[in-house]
Amino acid sequence: MDASSSSGKDKISQGSVEVTLFVVTTRCKVTCDLICHVALLLASIYLAFTKVGGKVKRTYHLP
Repeated sequence: MDASSSSGKDKISQGSVEVTLFVVTTRCKVTCDLICHVALLLASIYLAFTKVGGKVKRTYHLP
């Protein structure tokens, strides 16, 4: 009885580890997507500012 119950626990813990890894992987993907979107947004804002003119560049010391 003890051996079968411990093997059942092993299966449950293995399943929870797989679920945890899946959740972590999904969160990482979502975070990376979010960072990429923010970076693209900042890049487009930066390009829009540089298109406005050198005056903005000189005022805010943009690289």
